[in-house]
Amino acid sequence: MELTEMNSLYTYLERCKLACSSFLRILEKETDLSQADKDFLLELLVDGWQVEKVDILAETNKEWR
Repeated sequence: MELTEMNSLYTYLERCKLACSSFLRILEKETDLSQADKDFLLELLVDGWQVEKVDILAETNKEWR
């Protein structure tokens, strides 16, 4: 898959970190999200930032330590 114009400005690692940061900020503000909502949000970020879900989750785990 070809990167979008915006995503081509970032390395894969930068996109993962940005997606992770977005995910964590939303989770902090929306504390009552169901697991299904979190999964849906994660899928949106995966599609938007053109990264793999496992990589976002790996970055998220680093942030929670």
